[in-house]
Amino acid sequence: MRGARLTLLAMLLALVAVGANAAWHTREDSAMGTRIGAELWHADAVLAKMLLDRVMAEMHRIDGTFSAYRDDSEL
Repeated sequence: MRGARLTLLAMLLALVAVGANAAWHTREDSAMGTRIGAELWHADAVLAKMLLDRVMAEMHRIDGTFSAYRDDSEL
């Protein structure tokens, strides 16, 4: 039982250590006739930028497909 408690404590301390190095990463843009934004909490700034780039690319893809404000939209 003591070994399980120590293992759990070590896991919790590792999570706290990872969280201590993390930071908020944000991105704002315009799409769908309004302002859009995304934010995430991550320790790796390079990976956070890549993830936010993918989120914004998807928002612009959706805008291009379903926007009532664009002539090239499928609507």
